[in-house]
Amino acid sequence: LEECGGELTQGDLRKLRKMDSFMRESQRFSPTNVVAPMRLTVEPLTLSTSQIIPAGTPLGFFSMSINQSNSLYESPPAEVFDGYRFARKREGEGNEKKYQFGSTGPAETLDFGHGIHACPGRFLAATEIKVMLAYVLQKYDLKLEHGAARPVSSLDEVWFVVDKSASMLLRSRN
Repeated sequence: LEECGGELTQGDLRKLRKMDSFMRESQRFSPTNVVAPMRLTVEPLTLSTSQIIPAGTPLGFFSMSINQSNSLYESPPAEVFDGYRFARKREGEGNEKKYQFGSTGPAETLDFGHGIHACPGRFLAATEIKVMLAYVLQKYDLKLEHGAARPVSSLDEVWFVVDKSASMLLRSRN
């Protein structure tokens, strides 16, 4: 905030690499669903095995197999949450623009889809989350209740649902 005179611009938001990394790791570790991208066939689809998938059939990939893959996420292993995982990856040569929250890739994340069908609102979502998170972090102290663990999400069909009975302690810094 000191560098930008207290007013965040779109360019300043792109510089928040640690926040971006934490958001991406949070999405990898706790996605909104286990199947992504979800699509609907509009005409019969014949696979290379000669199986036919009828029109109107919903399709998707078990994205958790990508999000939790130790071949993609070696150090630390995929089952370990590391908020700086993607910030370190962006430090590599040619990776300055990769591994952002809204980035997609065929072998790294399908949470926003990929290619011509990637979510067009993913950059707006990233911007909104960063602005809200920056505001909350500036104005409030947050913590879980003493002795409380991170609330566990439950699975409802293919969607993860946050525990709505969970609580957090919030204190204004003013």
